[in-house]
Amino acid sequence: MAKKMRKLNADTEGFWTFDKDTLPETWAVNCIGSLAETMYGGGTPSTKNAEYWGGDIPWTTTAIIHPDDIFLDRYQRKITKLGLEKSSSKIAPHGSVLIGTRVGVGKAVVTTFDIAINQDLTVLCPNDRAVPEYIVLSLKSPNLLKWFEENKRGTTIKGVTRDDVAKLVIPLPPLPEQKAIAGVLRAVQEAKEATEGVIAAARQLQASLMRHLFTYGPVPFDQADRVNLKETEIGPVPQEWDIKPIGDCSLLSQYGISMRGNLKGQYPILRMNNLQEGKVTTENLQYVDLDDDTFKKFRVETGDILFNRTNSFELVGKTSVFENEGDYIFASYLVRVQLDESRLLPRLLNYYMNMGSTQTRLKSLASRAVSQSNINATKLKGFLVPVPPIEIQKRIVEQIKAVDDKITVEKNRLSILISLFDSLLHNLMTGQVRVPVGEEAGA
Repeated sequence: MAKKMRKLNADTEGFWTFDKDTLPETWAVNCIGSLAETMYGGGTPSTKNAEYWGGDIPWTTTAIIHPDDIFLDRYQRKITKLGLEKSSSKIAPHGSVLIGTRVGVGKAVVTTFDIAINQDLTVLCPNDRAVPEYIVLSLKSPNLLKWFEENKRGTTIKGVTRDDVAKLVIPLPPLPEQKAIAGVLRAVQEAKEATEGVIAAARQLQASLMRHLFTYGPVPFDQADRVNLKETEIGPVPQEWDIKPIGDCSLLSQYGISMRGNLKGQYPILRMNNLQEGKVTTENLQYVDLDDDTFKKFRVETGDILFNRTNSFELVGKTSVFENEGDYIFASYLVRVQLDESRLLPRLLNYYMNMGSTQTRLKSLASRAVSQSNINATKLKGFLVPVPPIEIQKRIVEQIKAVDDKITVEKNRLSILISLFDSLLHNLMTGQVRVPVGEEAGA
């Protein structure tokens, strides 16, 4: 078990975030500063001088760096040689480590080309004792991220000092093992990034498919021009479709229960945070105790549409369909709509309500206050939606669901890869799991 961060006055003085006694005997421990040929910061050329910007020198800030990045292969802007000379900006050479020490504290990447940096970053140019990628991965360990968070100082902008970063102590395997560890973690990270790419592409496909299906119906893309469309209040739709208010297709529209949730209780209560991407999640639940009659009144049923009626402008209008197992009730700032499924399928309405164009229409109905927006149940019941023939609805839902299922599979895969990366990061960086190197690797 990792010990609390402590300072040692031994041969390696600095900030310790792990227990040295648990490391393999062949491993050393070193302050990050001792692994650097040099460490320095950067700066920003004056934005008022056009001669400093638009040159040939890539320049970056922590804003461009994602917390999961291992390598930096992009930049924010370009500056001129004059801009570099007349400012505190410095060049970070290819293969050096960038560490966020001001804004974006704790972010760390290896540069893949020479790049100028601003004042939020510290450059560490490694010596021959450490692999740059290994240093970056060390800085991503939970204990070191916690150190960065707990040691930020400042009033307006909080950061950590370069001197303190140099005192951070990390485990240091022999170079071949550093490379092997970095290789394993890089492979998992690349699998994560590939999966994220598949999810992003599937989401784009789904958005395009939904626009097509809710305009032309379930016909092939190359046959869309054969569909006889009509203009309606919500845009063009096939001639045989109806346009109706949600209230005309619903059996019940109801506000949720107004009760404070607790960490424990008889029934879980669904809140705004449980509506995610059209689905109901059961994370971060709160609980309430209710009598039987009240529970029956607010019990969520399969196929219920839950609508976030009150929140910030960005979040008002979030919609999800309940298809979960178990007994749940719903909070007062949600509206529950139960549909007449012989007229309108819950999944079809849920998909339609989560389209970007529909969300824009919904937000146009919101009453806005200082920090809250509201769409009441009356406005929701009057909201116009397409109502195709029920067999057409089933076909539309089937096509969208096929892509939705693909996204779910890939998201589950991504979750597994994230857990694997975190587990390997801890176990490899502390020597609890060893990577074969040299002759061992070929055995």
